[in-house]
Amino acid sequence: MIKETFEDISKKTDEMELENEKLKKERRIAISEVIETLIGKGFIPCNLYAYLTGFLLKEYSAEPYRYSEGVQGDNGGMMSPEKLGSIIGEYYRYIFSGGSKGYKEEFIEIISDEQMAFIHFLENAFNIKTYVVEKAATRLRTYYKNNISFPIWCLKTIMDKDLEEPLDIIAEIMYTESEQTVPSLATKLGTILMNDKNKVDKKKERK
Repeated sequence: MIKETFEDISKKTDEMELENEKLKKERRIAISEVIETLIGKGFIPCNLYAYLTGFLLKEYSAEPYRYSEGVQGDNGGMMSPEKLGSIIGEYYRYIFSGGSKGYKEEFIEIISDEQMAFIHFLENAFNIKTYVVEKAATRLRTYYKNNISFPIWCLKTIMDKDLEEPLDIIAEIMYTESEQTVPSLATKLGTILMNDKNKVDKKKERK
């Protein structure tokens, strides 16, 4: 049975390619959708197949992939082999339990356009180069601590009012104690940055 199972893995990689295309297009995919696709192709809800699921998804266990929890995706972070294994295990346990009400959907993600805008902003403004928002936030705190001697909110007194909200978000990112809030704050700031860029582009088109 085990030999037959491993021989069948090559057939399942085609299914993973389809899931990968969807992930690239939509930027996120529910782990339940991936596992249910595999079950539909012959996987059995048991520990052996949970292990094989992890084997098939191993390329998603590091950067640039991320994870998020819940439909809104407010909680999340960098993907790791341990976290991927946990996400897979939790869904299989959900199946084993007959569909317990306490399960919260989890997703595999690629960094969003808004988060990428946040990353580019930090690179241009502070020469911080990384494609992981949590790492970017940590480096921002280090940069500010080593190079700037006054609280960031002081900048609001000399900046345009349009910059007050972005500065408030940057302050939240710098002083938050929970890394789980960083992705949502980065998305929020990135959205503002993208909207401002669109306004500038439209002004250029009118000239």
